Amino acid sequence: MIPGQASKQLSVSFRGRVSTSAEIAAIILIASNHVSARHSMPFCGALDEPAGDWSSQWAQELRTRYWCWKSKLEYELCAQRPEYRAIPDNEAVERESTIRRSSQEPNHKTYVSEGGSITVREDGSYNYSYGPGGLLGLKHNYYALLCAFFASIGGLEFGYDQGVIANVLIMKDFVHRWPVTPLQKGIMTAVLELGALIGALTAGVFADRSSRGMSIVIACIVFCIGSTFQCAATTLGHVFIGRAVGGIGVVPGSLSWRIPLGIQLVPGIILAVGCYFLPPSPRLLVLQGQYDDALNSLAKLRLRTPEEAEDDPLLQVELLEMKVEATLIHQTDGEATPKAGISGEIRSWKRLFNPRFRQRTMIGIMIMVFQQWSGINALLYYGPTLVHSIGLSGDTVSLLVSGGIGIVQFLAVFPAILYIDRFGRKPLLRGGSIAMSLSHFMIAILVYLFQHDWPSHSLAAWTAVGGIYMFTFAYGVSIGPIGWVLPSEVFPLSVRGKGVALSTASNWINNFLIGLATPVIMEASPSLTFIVFSTACFLAYLWATHVVPETANVSLEEIDAVFHSSAGHDDAMLKQQFSVQIERDLGLHELIQELTGDDR
Repeated sequence: MIPGQASKQLSVSFRGRVSTSAEIAAIILIASNHVSARHSMPFCGALDEPAGDWSSQWAQELRTRYWCWKSKLEYELCAQRPEYRAIPDNEAVERESTIRRSSQEPNHKTYVSEGGSITVREDGSYNYSYGPGGLLGLKHNYYALLCAFFASIGGLEFGYDQGVIANVLIMKDFVHRWPVTPLQKGIMTAVLELGALIGALTAGVFADRSSRGMSIVIACIVFCIGSTFQCAATTLGHVFIGRAVGGIGVVPGSLSWRIPLGIQLVPGIILAVGCYFLPPSPRLLVLQGQYDDALNSLAKLRLRTPEEAEDDPLLQVELLEMKVEATLIHQTDGEATPKAGISGEIRSWKRLFNPRFRQRTMIGIMIMVFQQWSGINALLYYGPTLVHSIGLSGDTVSLLVSGGIGIVQFLAVFPAILYIDRFGRKPLLRGGSIAMSLSHFMIAILVYLFQHDWPSHSLAAWTAVGGIYMFTFAYGVSIGPIGWVLPSEVFPLSVRGKGVALSTASNWINNFLIGLATPVIMEASPSLTFIVFSTACFLAYLWATHVVPETANVSLEEIDAVFHSSAGHDDAMLKQQFSVQIERDLGLHELIQELTGDDR
């Protein structure tokens, strides 16, 4: 189980713990989505809103794993009915083919199957897991982990394309062949983000109407076309085109920059070919009404054969949950379904700017504004150029410093994973913003004082490098991961998908502006560049202090109170009204009565 509170509104009651961790945990979170889901689901209560984008996806999976495993599951009634609440299950259940009673939870019965275990309580609540938790769970469910790892190649592909241009721009043959102006350098760097913005806005719609795998394949094809343009460029215009198309989805001579640009083709081809071997999304198949295919996909992820899946209680429970979830979405969020027309899509976007959601929408937009104008991507795009501006010369030194930035950022995310829920979002945002502002200000002073005589002040130059590392670490524990967590926590479920998408669009737009403006500002004044970033970080501190609400371990009602709105609560109550009938239509109510012996 991963820290973070989640709850959502249905006719069942759920209090669980789900993830709101940082960016670096993405692969493990995706894998955990298929690997070690322990759920406690008491019926006849209320679920609250999930706390996080990853949390939202995970909690949606939990809605209703309701299939009758009566033929395989024994249970016993308790003399005294417990409270309708989930009981945390932090211990992995050992695999054994028997029913056993827990000494610490004497009123519970656990059935252990080949694929995992289900525990049913007298009050109708249950939890289950696929194998043990933690690293052992990842090993036990290695296929799901491999699928998640393979899908992450897309992130590697895009990250490489973002970073490779930084070193290409300072390579001797490239500069000699095309002596670009600062504005052209900015366009060349930023056009990737402009293409990525277009791709991000269209990929989700296509994925919902077709399939996740096909959308990835098309993105890889487009990306490879863009990489080919860059690698084979004979004019500067070809490089511009290649960078734009690519977003939508020590060697002598020209090979010094053609090879790095051409390497982008490798992960793109691997990912495109490999997508044909990945199982399709079970949830999307359920939304499309393809229940048999969804069960087969689940069976593949859980390392079960189609024949075993027909009788496996865990898979049947999971499939029925997805059916209830799909029915609930179609009845309460019809505008957001793939079958909704253009007018319905427009109405769903306009809701974000209603008075009830406007403040939440602005928080989602502004967190990305400050994340980008903190200067992190300026360092990634123009790291070697910035290193030259503080007096360090030589390709080896530049690459070492640039590589060090990436290593520091990677290491900084681990404290964020550990403390983002313990300390809260607001303190980390405030502390990180101040540290970033001071780092940039220190670098600006050093550049202003010594930029004309760096060789005589090597200590000052390396102190500036230390300031860059200090900034990178502060970013990695604060606005870096929180920038992706916060938007998913402030929006209620009915507008969360659109709200997070708009926040992501804000990220790409500001990413584009940063890439475009940085070389121009640097050409005018290197010290001014860092002053701009320092000012943006200080404004982020003021904004985090006076505007941003604390969302860590905060209930749905408390979030509504912060925004002086009942939007989240009303949204949850509406879903509860629909879910009661859905439970009855799908036989859930009758099933729980049968399992618990409750005739009410």
